[in-house]
Parts: sequence; structure tokens; C-alpha cells
Amino acid sequence: MNIRLPIVQFLVIVWMSQLVACGRLSFPAAAPIEVSISTAISVVIDTASPRLPLELVWEINGDPNPFDVPVGVAADAEGNIYVIDTNNFRVQKFDSEGNSLLMWGSEGSGERQFGDILDAHEGHLAVDTQGNVYAIDLKNLRIQKFDSNGNYLTQWGTEGDDEGQFTHPFDIASDNQNHIYVSDIGSNTIQKFDEMGRFLLRWGKHGYNDGEFSDVYSVAIAPDGNVLVTDSTGRIQKFDSNGQFLSMIMPEPVDNQGVFLWNIAVDYQGNIYVADWYGNRIVKLDPEGKALAAWSGSDVGIDRFVNLQDIAVDQQGNIYLTDGTEDLVRKFQQPTFNP
Repeated sequence: MNIRLPIVQFLVIVWMSQLVACGRLSFPAAAPIEVSISTAISVVIDTASPRLPLELVWEINGDPNPFDVPVGVAADAEGNIYVIDTNNFRVQKFDSEGNSLLMWGSEGSGERQFGDILDAHEGHLAVDTQGNVYAIDLKNLRIQKFDSNGNYLTQWGTEGDDEGQFTHPFDIASDNQNHIYVSDIGSNTIQKFDEMGRFLLRWGKHGYNDGEFSDVYSVAIAPDGNVLVTDSTGRIQKFDSNGQFLSMIMPEPVDNQGVFLWNIAVDYQGNIYVADWYGNRIVKLDPEGKALAAWSGSDVGIDRFVNLQDIAVDQQGNIYLTDGTEDLVRKFQQPTFNP
């Protein structure tokens, strides 16, 4: 198993430690925000979450082709699961029971190849309504598109800060019209493309105001087509499909611990699921950011979560979570989920 952490995550540990020390867990250290006595008190209010049931259905290590730092995970409409097996430079596909179906990819810069990102441990993917797979190839600063059988279809992206270019693509999502959204942590922007990779629009810049980002992380699409974006400030910003700012969600602490919005997913009811990497737990929020549940490893029958990476939710409300240190993908079932 690989226990190295990505540089971004190492910096986050330092950053979060500084915030805890000064009582400003929900804000970036660089932000010019004054913390009053009343604000500090609100941070430590007991907001213990309810322990709704969550069942571990299965966990897989990629056998017969074991994972080496699995990161991105996505589910299609049939319940098939796609995983970016980062250090093996490939995508693996599994059925809803966790059985291996196929894999594709190798190291390189050609079609169906992925670049060396051993120090980043990043790489995400999305699936559109037709079952096509869009994978971030971070080293080669591009998006590759495949059909559901792993056949190469097209690609787009080069290095740069212009329209259709990337400096550090982090996450990717698809809406119900097969538009593709990519978060770029290097430029603090969201870019929108059509299903063939044609550039449509871009928004965002570095900052702490509405519509601005400080180290943009995850991007996810709500059932109404609105776009949810997280960054290092501990907030979720909501935009319409044209990039217009709508509102901000600032999750309250859960179990006296701030929610670290590393990667998120949204179900068909609009609930938000967080792979809380810093807190080693899954957090479920309602569409307005109110905590509905939080699960640590012991809540789901395992020792603990170690290195949570990506999170996905399928149409039945099943949750999928990758662990980059234990080299596992886990599937969880919500018995009370009503799609």
C-alpha cells in the first residue's frame, strides 16, 4: 500500500492546524476575517450528528488487477462503477456487485494513456447520461473521453490559462444535458464544455467574495442543474448553469468538528455528501447545508477511514468511497434512502 500524501493535502494539514490553533476553522488563514467572541463560541457548540444507519455492502481492491492509489470514482445509470487507478495509469470498471468488468489505460501521453502523477494522487472522472466516461489526465493537462467499453472518443485541453486550457484540473462533473464542468485549482476557475469538448464558458478567480475561489476543489451538479463548488474556505458556492452566483452554503461543525469540503457528491434529492478527508468520515448535508448524518469508520463496521479521496452517489442512493492509502473502493447502502 502506498502511504504517501499529495502535496496539496500536506499543505491542507498545515493550514487546518493553523486554523484550529486560532479558532477560525471555517476560514482560510489568509482571509482578512475578524473573529468575535460570539463567532468563537458558535464554533464549539455541540452539533453532534444523528447516527442514521449506513451499511457496508462491499469493499474491493481491484482484484484481479489490484489498485495503486485509487482516487476518482463515478457511477453510471446502470450502477456500474468507474475508478481511476492513479498509479497504475488506468481506469477500471466494475458492476454493481463489485465484479471486475474491464480496464484500460497505460502510462504515456497518447490516446488511452495517462501521465505520471505519483506526487499528486489526483485524478477524477465523470459519467454522462449516455454512459460516456470523462477522465482528467492531470500530467498531460487534458480531458479524455471514452465510451462505456473504454474506447477512446476524443480529448481536449492544453497547458495555459486561456479558454479551454488548464493549469491544474482537479475535479470534473457532467449535468443531465451532458455539459462538462472542470474545476481548475491552479487558476481558481470553473470551465464548462459541451460533450465534444467545445469550450462554452468560464468563471471564477482567486478571492474570498461571492463567485471567487481560494484553491477551488470539487464541482458537483444538483438535480436542478445548479453547480456546487467547494474551495479551501470551507464553503459551498452555488451557481446556475451559466456561472451566475446564487447562494453560499457554510456547513456548521458536526460533532464539534468543522466539515472539510475536500470532495462532494449530490444525490437525486439534492443532499450533499462530503468525503471529509481531514475528519476521516462521510458527512451528509441537506441542500441548505444542515447536517443530516456523519459516519466514521466505526459507524460502518470498519476500524477507521484512512485517506479518503473521492465520493460518488448512484441513483439508488448507494455511496462509493475511495481510499488512497488502503487501496480500496467501498460501497455503502442507505436503508432509508427514498429516490
